[in-house]
Amino acid sequence: MGQNWVETETAGCDLGDVRLNRRLGAMLEALGERPGKSLPTAFQHWSNTKAAYRFLSNGNVSEDKILEDHSAASTLRIQTTDGHRAVLSIRYAAMTVRPPIGKQRKYQHQNFQIIHAEECDPPVDRALIF
Repeated sequence: MGQNWVETETAGCDLGDVRLNRRLGAMLEALGERPGKSLPTAFQHWSNTKAAYRFLSNGNVSEDKILEDHSAASTLRIQTTDGHRAVLSIRYAAMTVRPPIGKQRKYQHQNFQIIHAEECDPPVDRALIF
């Protein structure tokens, strides 16, 4: 069997320590199996949750370092029906919108996930891929 999606996404990621790279992979697998869940629910054991919080508070770990290689891995190549090759750049973002102060009991917070794909350098003789 080929590489799983976590290995593919994190292949170029270097957080300065092999253990940090492995922890990132383990965290992504757990979060991928339970998307949208809190860290304790996703990791299902306090030791894994504690390790995730230690990972996130590590000075060598930053959002930029993680997303830099993820962006490179997210470039997707597809074969079009007319024989051209298309390169898509895919970006992902997640955000939480919380209700105004004093309204938290009445309204719950909302989680949004945004995925944006854009074709890179499309040929002039073919329509854009949407």
